[in-house]
Amino acid sequence: GKGRSPRNPKRDLVGDLSKAVRDSGLQMGLYYSGGLDWSFFWDLGKCTDKASDEESCRPGTPNTNEYASYAGAQLKELIEKYRPAILWDDINWPRAGKSVTFGELSLPKLFAQYYNKACPAGLINERWGFKSLVSDPWKWTGDFGTPEYGQSDVVQEKVFETCRGIGKSFGFNRVEEQSENCMAYMKASDVIVLLIRTVAKNGNLLLDVGPDENGHIPKCQVTVLQQVGKWLNQHGQAVLNTVPYAPARVKLVTDSPVFYTQSANQTMVYAIVLGGRVKHGAPSADKQMLFRQAGIPALTIQHGNVSGILQPDGSVAYVRTEQMSAGLVMFIPWSVVPAGGASAWVIHFSAGLLPSGTVLDCTVSKDCVYFA
Repeated sequence: GKGRSPRNPKRDLVGDLSKAVRDSGLQMGLYYSGGLDWSFFWDLGKCTDKASDEESCRPGTPNTNEYASYAGAQLKELIEKYRPAILWDDINWPRAGKSVTFGELSLPKLFAQYYNKACPAGLINERWGFKSLVSDPWKWTGDFGTPEYGQSDVVQEKVFETCRGIGKSFGFNRVEEQSENCMAYMKASDVIVLLIRTVAKNGNLLLDVGPDENGHIPKCQVTVLQQVGKWLNQHGQAVLNTVPYAPARVKLVTDSPVFYTQSANQTMVYAIVLGGRVKHGAPSADKQMLFRQAGIPALTIQHGNVSGILQPDGSVAYVRTEQMSAGLVMFIPWSVVPAGGASAWVIHFSAGLLPSGTVLDCTVSKDCVYFA
């Protein structure tokens, strides 16, 4: 149709893109739809006027030996030719190809080739459908899980990667791009809050952007990415190369106004306060922020000035923190509290000055942090 790119561009798009990504100092991962080849037509004969959704038209995962060989050969090519840092499968895999008895194009053999030769430091996701096999000797759950457009409220023991589009689609959607005032897309503040909640539960965020047919990322999406990047330039240390501070299997309050992370070397704890969730009240010389601990050991401070608020210029404004009967209290000069429009702001705690095992907790009480 008019405006469509040719089906065969007569160039190695995956190779060119992989090179450009790596030349920029980034890692390249590849997606493969193992359970459904989108170049084949769906079985439209199964669709009727009464069909309520597309699922009734799908052929399901082809499970013939021929299709397993077809998919296996393509995956082998991706592994050998492009050596992706991540193998990201979707919609299951042909059943015949899951058994090592299928030969060199079986998933066990291909995974061995990937890990042992092509990319020893590589990662593979969990959507290959092994857990659906009752007799599966691997009990394969992948290197990481991939919840889509949602996630658990529980801190996970195993790293996961929540994935979603910047809108409601994966890839370019002209209808979304033409929406009034970019309303079809997430706001930058929503992306930042999602990132914070994800990292605090031991996850990564995979945010899909959709270039158009000419390879251009639409302006609405660029604006969101730039605003998120600006926040990360100031506060990135609280989410990048960090781990959850709350213990695994703890359920976090979804609408909590504060989430916690800690540096990978466990020398710094970050309390990330979501903008708009904490009532500031009238300006005064000092505001008292109370951190309550419910059902956990009381937090004690060994000596003062162990916490601070990250400022726009990257410096930390240290503030007085005291242990009182109500809990840990921070005295914050109004001048260092970020403006009300901030998406989120960060409080630093020097973990080395806190007793071992101390938890700054927001898992039980929704009002675990507030301004007095």
